[in-house]
Amino acid sequence: MNIQTDDLLAYLAVLEWVGIADAKSIRHAYDLSTGTARSDLELGIRSVMMGDRLGLLEYFPELVQMAPRLDQLAQGDENFAKALRDLRTSAALQKRDPAAAAACYRVVARRLSQLQHLRVIVPPHREALLIELATVADPKQIGP
Repeated sequence: MNIQTDDLLAYLAVLEWVGIADAKSIRHAYDLSTGTARSDLELGIRSVMMGDRLGLLEYFPELVQMAPRLDQLAQGDENFAKALRDLRTSAALQKRDPAAAAACYRVVARRLSQLQHLRVIVPPHREALLIELATVADPKQIGP
């Protein structure tokens, strides 16, 4: 075999392992790896995060490329921007009108789903944005 074939086989082995290993083991291996092994792991992790291993986003948020921020998505979308502004003041809003706070959260979450459906964002981006949204307002506190 030649070097390119060996490199490809090594990458495919990494990709297979990343597809089935638990997230903590992958994180540990990634933290310890260097050079080609780290590059292969990074590429493998990014590949499976875009597919059926969205849970890896929690362990590797730094590998999601160009994830937009909520504020960027709110530009040009007044309903989204207003709901986001209202959520940022949600502590007062929750006490004053819990139903309104829940409605704001639903507007933002629904818009993220629409943007994913329109392929403006990909599933890992949506997951990152929902994590960001959770820091803005805790949906458990404002209801379904």
